[in-house]
Amino acid sequence: MSLRSVLWFLFMIVLMGCTAVPDAEVSTPVPTRPAIPTPETTAAAATLLPTLVPTTTPPAQTFHDETYGFTFQYPAHWTVATNDNIVSVIKSGTGIALHIRFKPVGDELPITPTGISAGDLVNQGEVLFLGQAVAQNVLVYQGKDKAVLYDNLAELPRRHLIFSLELASNNSDYEVINIPEDIQAEAEAIIASFMMADTTFLPTPAPAPPIAFSQPFWLGRGEIKAAAFLPGGEQVVIGWADGLSLVNTADGTERWQHTADTSVLAVTMHPQGTAVAAALSDGTVLVVDVASGQAQSFVGARPNAYWGDVAWSPDGRTIAFQFIGPNRGDPIYLLHVADGAVSEVPGSKIDEGTWPYLVWSPDGQTLTLPSLGESCSRIVDVTTGETFLSLAHDEGCYEPFAATWSPDGRVLALATGTEIHLLDTTTFDVGHRLSGGPFLYSIIQAGHPIAFSSDGRYLCNKGGFDFYSALYPLKVWDVATAELIGQQGEDGLAADVEGENPHRMAIICDGGSVTSLFRDGRLTSWTPLPAAHETAEVTFNHLPVIAPLHRFVWSGDGRKIAAFNRYGGTIVWDVTSAQVEASFNVGRGMPALSQNGQMLALLDAEQGDIAVYDLETSQPLARLPEATTLPIGGAFSPTGVLLAYGADHRVMLADPLTGAVTAVLEGHPTGSTISRVVWSPDDGGLVTAGVRGEEGELILWERDGQGGYQETMRSETVRAGYECCVVLALFSPSGNLVALEELPHPEAAAFKIHIYERETKEVILTVTEHQLAAWVSDDTLLTAEAQFDTYLTQWYVRTGEKEVGQATDMGGQAYAPNGRFFARQSIGGSNVGRAIEVYFWQSNQWIQRLTHGYDLLQISWSPDGRYLASLAVDGSIRVWPVSYAE
Repeated sequence: MSLRSVLWFLFMIVLMGCTAVPDAEVSTPVPTRPAIPTPETTAAAATLLPTLVPTTTPPAQTFHDETYGFTFQYPAHWTVATNDNIVSVIKSGTGIALHIRFKPVGDELPITPTGISAGDLVNQGEVLFLGQAVAQNVLVYQGKDKAVLYDNLAELPRRHLIFSLELASNNSDYEVINIPEDIQAEAEAIIASFMMADTTFLPTPAPAPPIAFSQPFWLGRGEIKAAAFLPGGEQVVIGWADGLSLVNTADGTERWQHTADTSVLAVTMHPQGTAVAAALSDGTVLVVDVASGQAQSFVGARPNAYWGDVAWSPDGRTIAFQFIGPNRGDPIYLLHVADGAVSEVPGSKIDEGTWPYLVWSPDGQTLTLPSLGESCSRIVDVTTGETFLSLAHDEGCYEPFAATWSPDGRVLALATGTEIHLLDTTTFDVGHRLSGGPFLYSIIQAGHPIAFSSDGRYLCNKGGFDFYSALYPLKVWDVATAELIGQQGEDGLAADVEGENPHRMAIICDGGSVTSLFRDGRLTSWTPLPAAHETAEVTFNHLPVIAPLHRFVWSGDGRKIAAFNRYGGTIVWDVTSAQVEASFNVGRGMPALSQNGQMLALLDAEQGDIAVYDLETSQPLARLPEATTLPIGGAFSPTGVLLAYGADHRVMLADPLTGAVTAVLEGHPTGSTISRVVWSPDDGGLVTAGVRGEEGELILWERDGQGGYQETMRSETVRAGYECCVVLALFSPSGNLVALEELPHPEAAAFKIHIYERETKEVILTVTEHQLAAWVSDDTLLTAEAQFDTYLTQWYVRTGEKEVGQATDMGGQAYAPNGRFFARQSIGGSNVGRAIEVYFWQSNQWIQRLTHGYDLLQISWSPDGRYLASLAVDGSIRVWPVSYAE
């Protein structure tokens, strides 16, 4: 049982508005699941389970709280009862009520119910509540929905109030309570209709100007996330961030490629190598025929899984899969491939913090079920769920993520952490102990760590990294003698965290040799010999792996994206065609693209210069001397005639076509590093940021009559060295005004924004305790409060008037070029941090949730607003075309 479950059952009885239910025997009921459709081919992809619940027909009546200023609508066949800090909306004749508890921010009144009865919390999507997604967690007991606890009954802050939401029954007989789906849907519509009004805030405006997102597409494939060799090792199936491919290992030829809509979590091969199955983060299982590349998609589990495993049964008829994620921990599901039916292994639900690890026994009767904490992992009967074998030894538990059977089923290999024990499966006594640990089974490493050769003669441990980036070797033992016959690598070798020594994704130990696929795409072969005569591991092929590291940049016209590849070099994509336009073997920092996307600048720190390339020919145009930094933000001027870069504390302006330096700006103190540059739309001015430790400054430079630039204004900011997620300076669309941050010390009260008019050379407005967001128009600036509520505020900079919106800036939000919309990582629900939420800032109106499928590093609008793109930690970039109504 998880810590969350333990805490739930330590609670007492719910607060006012909910009649207490009697104690019930705690059990592990099987969650209700949607019907499983028959499998469909890729020509008609399987319908995915919804993650957002659309509002149904508008309710007929309105409730308004005069004191606190919130309003909602409800159907005519529901009634409302109020009592201090609770409003109960009751479904007539049922005793089922939606309880809405609330209190002002800062009030100590407890509004969260202090307990729930027996059951299993099952996430069943989301509903919008005052512009933000809230998870619907259904309490399921003995197959019945007993209550809906929105966001697990957590407190939900919304402006000046805090809410908690619960749909429950007042029936005293807990056994008969069941909340029908139609009542749940009506409650969701009530919640979605909530609105708030307050005279200190802007009234809710008319609906946001329409903005629509078209079908997304991937740029590149991202990381290798999982892999499996076909029998014999002549081909390998690779699970990329964007789907699956089949590759001939000898020459790297790709046989087929299948793009998926969400992330690949794990892959498994059919025992005869005729098909491959992949578990996807949307809960589906993808099955692809190896020979033809034709695919079928099966709806198997709920969407938004974070991790999972998948395993094909020895007879090839059944696929086992299991997922975990926030607020979930699934049972083992069994997909019967012939008819698409899905069943569950009884009692196999795991805690959300336990990594799924599935291994069939050779007879197809049992599966591994991992466990953490005091209980040991088990091998369970797939029909009854009963324990076949507890994975315990004299000194504790075997590792939960390492187990494998010999092909003939006579030996079971289990790891203790320092040894591998070979158990005789007739008695399950330890026959041999293989030394040479430690053996690493970190959940961050893909694939199963130990495997027998197909003839059962050898046992291989593929090694990997520990949490301190120390590398441990591949090892091979002779099973009959328990002799270590060879290892590849040195124990404890320091690994390059940027990927110089990426770990093995898959191995196959056959024919006396080991073939490996590494995360960086290397395919290697190694023939183990006695350790004293170790042979070299040979790379015989290298598959291209394009996975951006950290961030990407746009060209000014929004048609190109460039990024540094984590395995070296720089990649440029043409967004309109979704194809790689150019690649370069140089570049370790952020690249820079010209406004028109025709030039690329790359810093070569070792040579101390910057190379400028023509992207049409991939040929160098010029090299810029004395370079120490290529500042982020936009090194090329909008016209492309100048490029700004750092030479220690100086800002160099050079012609990118010839490399000639045309001006040297020396306003930053000695010892500074030039970290950022922002150009005005007409090339006539620029803002540069210099940083020295925790100190830094912004300088506004204006072009003089002799072709040089003179300092006209500066401000101090401790964020001058930030590479991500802050806005330090912004020119208005026409370029006449520039907004500069001032933050001399890291306290929110110290924030200032100076709005400087370039024509009059005067500061026309200073805004205190606010930080920059975006220009909405030439005279209207969007900022966010730097502390307390952080509400977004619109300033009319000529008059100093302001309007406060209902949305807040939570940090890292990306604002559309017109400043009317913003995008941010999802902060609630079942896909937290892996989806994009788009809002209209003025009303905090939720517009759309866009699923990427993996933890996000960056969200960015193209400069022209025609695209919204995101980068995830698996190196995948996803792009959504954007359209606006006239």
